[in-house]
Amino acid sequence: MVAYGPISGDQGFTPAAELDAAAPRDLTPLPLYTPVEVVRAVLPEWTDRGDGAFLPAQGYSAAQPMPHLNGLGPVMAATRNYLYSLNAELANTGIYVGALTIASLIARSEVSAAAQAAFASADGPQFPVVDPDDLTEHYWNMYAKRDRVKRFHPESMTLQAATAQPPRGQAT
Repeated sequence: MVAYGPISGDQGFTPAAELDAAAPRDLTPLPLYTPVEVVRAVLPEWTDRGDGAFLPAQGYSAAQPMPHLNGLGPVMAATRNYLYSLNAELANTGIYVGALTIASLIARSEVSAAAQAAFASADGPQFPVVDPDDLTEHYWNMYAKRDRVKRFHPESMTLQAATAQPPRGQAT
């Protein structure tokens, strides 16, 4: 099994209105190119064995676009598309691909500490904080059950991503 979550304090978000082509281009290698190459490297062995699992983590903006949290979100959305396609293509081979979408900060992480400090100083939004041990349980359940390509943490965020509608007057 390979679990992958490449986001660190070095990556950031940009408001969509301020985004230029350089930002997503510079962000693309870790969240998109690396998973593609990891799969290419391990897939022959997994195919021969008839078993394997690839479980990347993604932030919520991969599934649900959010104002001011752009740049990384579209890149993760491209990765999400790749993972869903890969899951469908490998469905009957014994190889499992799933994505854990995390809609919270992760306790004891560099990103969590930086985000909480930034939000506090700007009187900004409050995000839930999850213990990484809880995420480990989610990964294990995904690996053991292999019954769905996606899982959200917290689960309550699943409905919001699935039912989000564009603002009135905008095409879907």
